[in-house]
Amino acid sequence: MNILIVDDEALSVDGIAASLPWAELTIQNVYKAYSMQQAQKVFMEQRVDILLCDIEMPRGSGIELMEWIRNQGYEPVCIFLTSYSSFNYASSAVRLQMFDYVLKPCEYSKLTEIIRKAVTKATESYDKREKEIRGKYWDDDYYNRLSNFWDRLLQGYISAIDSLIHRELEFRHLDTSLLRDQYYLFLLQVIPHGKMQDWQDNSWSYAIHNVIAELFHNPPVLIWDTAFIVILPSGSYIDLDDFGKACINLVNTLGTIIPANFQGYYAPKCSMQEANQRIRALKKDSHERFSPQNAIFQLGKRYTPRATPSFSDERWQDALLTNHPNVISDDIKCFLAAPAPYQYIDRQLLYSIYHQLLKVIYRVLDRHDLSAQQDFLVQSNKAENDICCSIHSFYQWVQETSEKTVQLISEKKLSASVMDTLTQYIRSNLNSELNRMELTKVVHLHPDYLSAMFRKNMGVSLLEYITRERIREAKSLLLSTDMPISEIAIRTGFQTISYFSKQFKKHENMTPYQYRKRIR
Repeated sequence: MNILIVDDEALSVDGIAASLPWAELTIQNVYKAYSMQQAQKVFMEQRVDILLCDIEMPRGSGIELMEWIRNQGYEPVCIFLTSYSSFNYASSAVRLQMFDYVLKPCEYSKLTEIIRKAVTKATESYDKREKEIRGKYWDDDYYNRLSNFWDRLLQGYISAIDSLIHRELEFRHLDTSLLRDQYYLFLLQVIPHGKMQDWQDNSWSYAIHNVIAELFHNPPVLIWDTAFIVILPSGSYIDLDDFGKACINLVNTLGTIIPANFQGYYAPKCSMQEANQRIRALKKDSHERFSPQNAIFQLGKRYTPRATPSFSDERWQDALLTNHPNVISDDIKCFLAAPAPYQYIDRQLLYSIYHQLLKVIYRVLDRHDLSAQQDFLVQSNKAENDICCSIHSFYQWVQETSEKTVQLISEKKLSASVMDTLTQYIRSNLNSELNRMELTKVVHLHPDYLSAMFRKNMGVSLLEYITRERIREAKSLLLSTDMPISEIAIRTGFQTISYFSKQFKKHENMTPYQYRKRIR
């Protein structure tokens, strides 16, 4: 509750401001003005619930000030100060809905009682207006028009100029007095848990919307993907701390019924003209500050960022080499989730951990001759900014990347073992049929997987490798023995001498006979 005292006599204003028990009267702010012009400025910048004003002032009377106030749509409870018991302005005062008047010089005890009654009157008037507004919120059409207006205003489609905002309100058949109010803005980020697989389904969005509406008495709520923006008239709460408590209550309540983490960001009250810049600041804050638990951050309040941790490169390297990627994700989760009152996790901290893990992964891949896979790892993941945009995204990237690295190393080890076994078997059984189905029994792998693995590691197909080995063995026999060419063909696995000659010429550009004759 706020009061404005207006009198051209400074001693009168200052005396009243210093002498009355404002806290007992539940008055939070006492504003002072010494002329009609100063009073008008206060009305345009602050919310005024009670006006205590001198009738006779040289540069604009109290009656003239009241006429201006009513024309502007303000509705304070008005108490006049007058030096004349006859009160010649009575008819005008009644017309302008004066609440009471006090003779000067004031008796502070009497003035206190009149202001106490004025506080009751102002509270009743405010409650009545709130009920009317809430009644309008239940009107779906009004609510939709109001939400659409705020949506366009916050996205910058409506210019932050009084006349243009006024025109947009009129165009949507909304109350233009909304332009004079101050508003609290609250940005709510929703980070789904694994159980919240159907987040795209409107059921979760609908449930969160209902909780917000219940706890905040049906404010305009805008839904942008998984972010909610709540707009509340500043008069709904005593001050910023009171609003902050309501935001904390909302986050705690949502955390008990919705399988997700909630990060809330709220700001001091602002005008409609400032709303677009204010929501931009809140969004920027939401991209820079995170918490692994449900949390609330106040715009402009100083918080301490968490210090960069000293994770062991050797520990992470051993985890990757021994097929334990969960060691890395557990290390990071334990650090980020550790209780740290009044501290937050910023994007720079996530960047630091991100680059440390990449360095370890590159080192491990180099050690296993998998450098060619580095580009694949980077390209298969999201951009750095997207990875570090939230703790949830970062956790997901750490887990996926660590597991992918372990998979590559395991495949490399398996491939090396399979290739050794397979090549030795082929060289020892060149005179056998050596078809793909026969070879899969040797290494116990699916035929298609074996073919793909062999080509990836050896650079040629399985059939081509077998043919090359048979030609290599045939060349050795042609040089070191006098064995007939037909017998060499059979011993190296070729079914006919004509097929042997064809393959030999394809690889050596000469027939077996020409090769033996030329070399000898």
